[in-house]
Amino acid sequence: MRDTLRDEVAGAGLAARAWTSAPVTDDDLARLPEPVRRYLRFMRVPGRPRDASVRIRMHGRFRPGLRAAWKTLDSRQYNTGPPETARVFHMRLPFFGVPVLGRDTYLEGHGRMLIRPADAFTLRDAHGEAFDLGELVTWVNDAVLFAPSMLLHPSVNWHADGEDAFRLVMVDHLHTVEARVEVDPSGAVTGFVTPDRWFAPSGARDPVRTPWSTPVEGWRECGDRMLPTAVRAEWLLDDGPFTYAEATVSCGDVAWDVPPDAA
Repeated sequence: MRDTLRDEVAGAGLAARAWTSAPVTDDDLARLPEPVRRYLRFMRVPGRPRDASVRIRMHGRFRPGLRAAWKTLDSRQYNTGPPETARVFHMRLPFFGVPVLGRDTYLEGHGRMLIRPADAFTLRDAHGEAFDLGELVTWVNDAVLFAPSMLLHPSVNWHADGEDAFRLVMVDHLHTVEARVEVDPSGAVTGFVTPDRWFAPSGARDPVRTPWSTPVEGWRECGDRMLPTAVRAEWLLDDGPFTYAEATVSCGDVAWDVPPDAA
């Protein structure tokens, strides 16, 4: 999976350059709503240049459907920030003794989901507007949790939403997505909710636009960064949340400003 991810990133021709080399200053934060300033300071953004890329590995469990059993999850991904917003995510799941490789990508404004058992043949290749928006807002989620300086770009607008929350609106390749981020008094993110993803219930022909959430259980200090200790992904269905992924991240699992040839 590591080699496949590296090859796909190389094939995408990503440059992984931040839109400006200037470090983030208090003046940059001054024009933002108070919950946003609190969040960015908690994440230790001021004083550092904007991140050009982030590489993430996660470990946990995943279930592909409402009645499916949990399966061991191993994932790797590589994201770049504006003006070249991109996400290449690979995960491996065991099915009846066969490793199934799933790919979620957002490249040049296009989202795609590809599922290949043993990486030998294609079981599903999905794309279109729902995946364009869904992959872009998932990129936003990654940035909120792992590389918030990528969001300090003219393509992102920030709005206060009460004392302990803010809304993000991002435009990329004519796509517009939004999310609500909840923070505690220290500025630590506790939740992320967006209306811009689509869920396909078992047996459904087409996915349905469904609120998507990633609650965060806690944070740890990793050098001069803060990282979530554990996250989960869930669909907010009419009859209650459906958690389909749970993962942990260690300090050594995340690296920033990694060039594409080291993805």
